[in-house]
Amino acid sequence: MPPEQHWYHDLSAAGKGPDWILSAWFAGGDGARLSAAVRALAPAGFTHYRAAQAPCPIHAGTCDYDLYADDAQYAAIVAQCEGRPAGNVYVYHTMQACQDAFQLVRGYGGYPGQHGAEETRCLRALAQDPGLTMVGWSVVYGGMGYPHEQRAGGATAAELLRYLAAPAAPA
Repeated sequence: MPPEQHWYHDLSAAGKGPDWILSAWFAGGDGARLSAAVRALAPAGFTHYRAAQAPCPIHAGTCDYDLYADDAQYAAIVAQCEGRPAGNVYVYHTMQACQDAFQLVRGYGGYPGQHGAEETRCLRALAQDPGLTMVGWSVVYGGMGYPHEQRAGGATAAELLRYLAAPAAPA
C-alpha cells in the first residue's frame, strides 16, 4: 500500500503557495464537540493555547478559540495572539478550532517533512467523527502579496476524504 498522502499534497504538487490553508465548517452547535475532539487528538509536535477574545483568522474578529501551534514557533505565535511584540513568523504550522470551524495553516508551506502526517491524521479523524457533521471545506493558497485562491472544496466529509485520497490535479 502506498504511503498516505498529506492534506496539502495537491498544493505541493502544483507548486501553489506560499501559504496553504484548509478550512472545514461543521453544523451549528458542533463547536464544543469540535474543540473537545481536537483536544482529544492531542496533535504531536504542537502545543495548545486557549485564546480568550483574541484576533481570530477564521472569523476576522475577536473570539475565544483553541489554537495548536508547532512547538518551534509556539512562543512567537502566542505573542502575536496576545498583542505582544514579536517578529513576523513566516514558516509555521497551526491548527485552530473556533466555534463550528476548524483550520489548518502551513505558513510558507510549512517545514518540509514535518507535521504533515499529524495534520492529516487529525483532519481525517475529525471528518470521520460520528459526533460531528461537516457542512463544508476548502483548500486555499496565497498570501504574502498573492491573492488567496481556492484549489478545492466541497460540502461533506465524504468529499474531503475523497479529495485526500485522489491524485494531485494538474497545476
